[in-house]
Amino acid sequence: MKKIILIILLNTIALSIAYSQNTDNCSARYREKIFDRLEYHAQVDFESWTKYHGGPVLRYNVYSPKDDTAALRPLIILWHGGAFIDAIKKNSPDIMDLVKDLAKMGYVVIAPDYRGLTDLTKFNSTEELIKIVVKSTLDANDAVCHIVSQIDNGNPYRINKNEIFAGGSSAGSIIGLHGLFLNKVEDLGEYSTWAREVDEGRIDEVLANKFCADKNIIKGFFNISGALVDTNFIQNTSTQFLHIHGTKDDFVPFDFGAPLFGATAAPNMYGSKRIHEKCLQQGVQSEFMIFENGGHVPFLNLDIKDLIAQVNFIDKEKYNRVLNGIVDFLFKQIACEKKAVSPTAIFPTNIKEINIQPNPTIDNFYISMPISEKWNFKIYHISGQIVQQGQFSGYNHQVDIAQLAKGIYITEIQNGTENNTTFIGKIIKQ
Repeated sequence: MKKIILIILLNTIALSIAYSQNTDNCSARYREKIFDRLEYHAQVDFESWTKYHGGPVLRYNVYSPKDDTAALRPLIILWHGGAFIDAIKKNSPDIMDLVKDLAKMGYVVIAPDYRGLTDLTKFNSTEELIKIVVKSTLDANDAVCHIVSQIDNGNPYRINKNEIFAGGSSAGSIIGLHGLFLNKVEDLGEYSTWAREVDEGRIDEVLANKFCADKNIIKGFFNISGALVDTNFIQNTSTQFLHIHGTKDDFVPFDFGAPLFGATAAPNMYGSKRIHEKCLQQGVQSEFMIFENGGHVPFLNLDIKDLIAQVNFIDKEKYNRVLNGIVDFLFKQIACEKKAVSPTAIFPTNIKEINIQPNPTIDNFYISMPISEKWNFKIYHISGQIVQQGQFSGYNHQVDIAQLAKGIYITEIQNGTENNTTFIGKIIKQ
């Protein structure tokens, strides 16, 4: 019976692929770089609180596909990293490839400024470091509020208000995660007094009217090497999360510990592993891409030996894995995806989809599982024939399919204990 269901499932997925490619414009849009040129709006003043209270004028840059005829487009708000140093701005190299590639796929992408430290001696003060996280989180809220106002008043960038996503790298992820999960100042515990000393104590008002909207408007958030000062304030939310982190990250802890090599007064923080686990406990939809032995922002060559060897700040193989993971995460949530046949919707059995990167691939792909277990996997040709099988343990596994012919394959993964759940993923071998 199981084999019959699986064969039907394989055929249904094949039908879904054909249906999507032939009738749904989104089969390429939002997954591939179908636009060659971008439209760029620079230095848009987002009317931050600081502008009217003796602080800096904060701005964002807007990137969108040029000559795009779509009436409305999904939005991605992407915050840059840079250790909360003020000199590093919204054109930081840790996000610029992502910004441009996602815009070429059809998204509107906005990269905002936020306040950072101008006096590096303040890295020796826990109070100052907590306050800069609070300041930048308030700035991020101001940026989102301005974007929402723009959508409601003319919508100059033709943004679909029901499809607003966000993401961040390093400090940018720390900002986004606190902005999404923090609901009241008391959640900051011992740091709440310091938080209320920022910007004349406006944090209570901001959290009571988060993002200036009557509902949660951030549909999904991808966290690249981010962390939280605490995970206890994570509660169930409609926002879905994708966490991307290297296990050997010395700048922001993968699990729990002191950021920046422990060389500053920054408090211990909870990294992506702890955040993902807490999300699952609270019923929050959460996925995790782990880079074994990967460093900070896994696609950056921050190690001097790697940088010299590759003569490039970006590791393209790792970057493509991250980009493909983000694209898969976003594409599952946008409206056009729902037009395709959903194989899981027609089966009463407990079937879940898994993330596979890179996809398509020439030789290897990586499996990312929601929990660390001992897993059995099988790879089926679209005809239903088993072409490869094996076992692995942990969250992640690399599979070599260089010997397989070009075509569409399905990966089936089970552990026998996860409520008899079968995990299914489609892989295209080029």
